[in-house]
Amino acid sequence: MVDSSASTARRSAAGLALGLIILFVDGYDIFVLGTVGPSLLAYQPWGATPATLGLLGSVTALGMPIGAITAGWAGDLWGRRAPMTISLGWVSIWMLLSAVAPTLGLFAATRLGTGIGIGALVPLVVAFVTDWAPQARRSLFVGIALTGVAFGGLAASLIGRAVLPGLHFQWLFLAGSVPLLLVPLVWRVMPGTVPRADPEAATDPVIIVSALGNNNTPNKAAQLFAPGFRRATVLFWAATFLGLVLVYGASTWLPTLMVKAGYDLSSSLEFLITFNLGAIVGTVVVTLIADRGFLKPTTVVCFLLAAVAMFTLSTPQPRWLLLAMSALAGLGALGTQNLINSYVARYHPPQIRGTALGFSLGVGRLGAIVGPSYLAVVTVLITFPGAGFYAFIVPAVIGAATIAAIPSRAKARTEAKPGGSGMTTPDPLETDVIVVGGGPVGLTLAHELGARGVECVLLEAREAPSSGSPRCKQVNPRSMEIFRRLGVADDIRAAAGLPFGWSDSAVFATSLTGHRIERFDQVFALSDVPSSDLAEAAQWCAQNRLEEALRRTLHRRDGVTALWGTTVTDVEQDTDGVTALAIGPDGAEFRIRGRYLAGADGSRSTVRRRLGIDLSGRSHEIQNLQTIFRAPGLGAAHQHGRAVQYWIVNERVNGLMGMLDSADTWWAIILGAPADPSPEWLRDALTTMIGAEQPLEVLARDPWTARMLVADDYRAGRCFLLGDAAHLNPPWGGFGANTGVGDAADLGWKLAAELAGWAGANLLDSYQAERRPMALRTIAEAERNMRVLTGELTRPELDDDGPAGERARAEAAAAIRRTKTSELYTLGFVLGASYRGSPIVVDDDGLSAASTTSHYRPSSAPGSRLPHVWLGSGRSLYDELGPGFTLLELGAPADPEWDIAADKRDVPLRRLHLHRPDLREVLGAELLLVRPDQHVAWRGHDQSVDPHELLDRVRGEPITGA
Repeated sequence: MVDSSASTARRSAAGLALGLIILFVDGYDIFVLGTVGPSLLAYQPWGATPATLGLLGSVTALGMPIGAITAGWAGDLWGRRAPMTISLGWVSIWMLLSAVAPTLGLFAATRLGTGIGIGALVPLVVAFVTDWAPQARRSLFVGIALTGVAFGGLAASLIGRAVLPGLHFQWLFLAGSVPLLLVPLVWRVMPGTVPRADPEAATDPVIIVSALGNNNTPNKAAQLFAPGFRRATVLFWAATFLGLVLVYGASTWLPTLMVKAGYDLSSSLEFLITFNLGAIVGTVVVTLIADRGFLKPTTVVCFLLAAVAMFTLSTPQPRWLLLAMSALAGLGALGTQNLINSYVARYHPPQIRGTALGFSLGVGRLGAIVGPSYLAVVTVLITFPGAGFYAFIVPAVIGAATIAAIPSRAKARTEAKPGGSGMTTPDPLETDVIVVGGGPVGLTLAHELGARGVECVLLEAREAPSSGSPRCKQVNPRSMEIFRRLGVADDIRAAAGLPFGWSDSAVFATSLTGHRIERFDQVFALSDVPSSDLAEAAQWCAQNRLEEALRRTLHRRDGVTALWGTTVTDVEQDTDGVTALAIGPDGAEFRIRGRYLAGADGSRSTVRRRLGIDLSGRSHEIQNLQTIFRAPGLGAAHQHGRAVQYWIVNERVNGLMGMLDSADTWWAIILGAPADPSPEWLRDALTTMIGAEQPLEVLARDPWTARMLVADDYRAGRCFLLGDAAHLNPPWGGFGANTGVGDAADLGWKLAAELAGWAGANLLDSYQAERRPMALRTIAEAERNMRVLTGELTRPELDDDGPAGERARAEAAAAIRRTKTSELYTLGFVLGASYRGSPIVVDDDGLSAASTTSHYRPSSAPGSRLPHVWLGSGRSLYDELGPGFTLLELGAPADPEWDIAADKRDVPLRRLHLHRPDLREVLGAELLLVRPDQHVAWRGHDQSVDPHELLDRVRGEPITGA
């Protein structure tokens, strides 16, 4: 089944909801002791004193470090599910025991057991929510989850206000055992593994390299003190200590302090309710600010707000100000600790995130122990009514200073390098494949490798996809079939600015609001009408949105680590591997070592230059300009109907234009534009293309010249080129990025085979043998399309209203049909691409239907894309193919020798028997051997081939005597 971005969003939302529920339990269990405090002190059989109440709070907190440290470490080592399930069950059972404890001593013992479970829940939930939250909303998601603590505290307060002192206080602990019923749900919903790739944490490559090393080590605590982490670790521990002094001091003592200040029990509980409401609402507000890049300063300010609130509360205040300060105190205590937890989670990569949180909260839990006792000492020794409030100010101010002293991750990188700011770099991060470039091609390769279990590190200079001027706008059906195989086709359709099926037309007109000359429907295989030839139709999707979809789904590949904002400056290789020298977002250098490297770093490829590979071909002499502009209402201002392209045939300005999304964002390509046009010229040109004055805002401009260039070599040792690093295509026909996606699909399975040990000696060489001719083919087709552009189609009377205009438009329409049909209907060219003649394809003399550019004729000839058929509703033949080779059986089952030959060579082979003898006419043989990329490697029958020799041939092993 194909994943979708909607399912990703649902999973994130489900994770947030689960975290919120679990921390609601945590908050209830924390605050219930403070809620029952006055009733417990009034319960004469136990004879509790204020000092006893403080001791009970400290006993509860005593178990928390054990739970926090153990659960955080276990969650990193074995996944979050088992520790979370055990901890939730544990805390529920101990709350039940608290409810039935007959004596104060046994009650204290149950609070110790409860504390262990309480301590475990927060680091596990924060790590889990951070793992799966959208990157741009991590503080918000964590903050919302942590409001569960405040909601739980609020619930405890409301229940207490409703039933106390009339009902025995132990009933409130019985209510805390109800979450035992949630244990099966938690086990089913929680993921069992820790994600390896984290786009945010991965922007700190030097820290990852120097601190993590071999992530399989169970000694994750030592990694917290590796260079780049040690100072932050100590300061996080101190900040958490001070934060928890505030939280647990407040939760245990604030109602009692209010009573001591002259308020009745009802007013003090009202204060505690407002305190928790302030924490809930305030956390959501401040995390929204924190997610804009202000996490650290927001945390500092919140600590200081706690000090301001407590100072104000120390003296009598009007009721409105009392309640306002109560809410601000809740934000300053609980809200601040929520931000600290988010800060710790975001500072550390996922491999040690739980451990960092566990130790921060575990060591910091000393504050939970000290807080209640600290307040107890103050209230006993100092009789002044406001002394308890003043006692909160000290940890709040020191906490603000502590957070301010935490080094930025950029500074941490410098500390992580031996010799400080010297030129020495740490031992390199090691991986299987280094992918340089995170555009559509590099991202596709990362998905391809990750889907095949290959570890890779993706290095991309841009922090986010470039939305200014997307050049690629068409994802053709072959690319969409590749994305279907990778499970991301639906994500791409969901991310596209124009929904699937929005339009499959192209219009030629004198201007957008002028006379229509010709219209073409069902162009570029964009139609949403199902076709037996296609597993996936094409999708109109701007390049930035394509990249966003591929980035968002990259977390599904456990072996892929993406380092955004990272630029490769040099590449060195030897007989054993490749080393890339890179610079992180702050300018710190580091090294990555891989067995292979793939350069998908664009037309100005650093990899290609460092390998000394030249480009051959030529550039077109005409200067063009793409511009992106916003024009509200323009889509409804013309009568041509929806179209993905509007070709403007005009004597003054020639080019084409179209919508990028349904929110009035347009693109336009102006042919023969000046090298540096003025804003006035550009506005006049766009007005001419539109045909009328129209309010518009130019968002971006991108000058370009068509280039027809191909790299002389696609491989140099252990390094490979793909995408624009290997070939530069004119845009006419929409082949450029799609050719790069094909490069990634071809190279990906071959690298995976090599790394898995079943590739033949020549398999990697076949990458160039197959893909370089494909680039030459697409460039030749695009250049043919470029011979006639809109300037060659103009006529003097083209825009006239009379008979002369009609005749001119009819002549132009005929010329357009004659010269542009093959550019707009490319299915035969796209799907008819074949690797026939490849050294790893076994050719034959059988029938081979030849496709033309516009008409696809399915062919099972070796090297061709496997003809597609639907096997059922939504069930494609391609969905049944294996990740390695697939042997399609249309007649009798193939000889068992196939399995013996595959097992001997460790070649992954799936035998797929189709009970469809009628397909023999479609597929052309009784047996077809299909490659991992859905191309036919061989066809025939058992008696015509030796499976051992055949498998050697298709995996690139030289055949002795051949």
